[in-house]
Amino acid sequence: MNLKKVARKLTKKAKKEGTKLAKSAIKEGGKLARSTAKKIAKAAAPKIKELRKKAQPKIKQARKVAEKKFAEGVDAAKEALKDGLAASAKSLKKASKSM
Repeated sequence: MNLKKVARKLTKKAKKEGTKLAKSAIKEGGKLARSTAKKIAKAAAPKIKELRKKAQPKIKQARKVAEKKFAEGVDAAKEALKDGLAASAKSLKKASKSM
């Protein structure tokens, strides 16, 4: 056998083994990351629940304020629409009288 062929075969084999090793390392790393994330989530869950309970009244209050502001905005829009319709009705009356 030629020395180049032997070197090529060895290189090919080394690449194959290296790829296999890298893939398994990535797989193990992914498993480790997922298990770590689960552990962190479990540890943080009670604190998150506590914070959620503390924030609940503020959220309700903010929702009420937002609903009130929305209702005010709707009322203002209705008034503006009424005024616009009244003005256009007046201008139509004037126009019809002048004809």
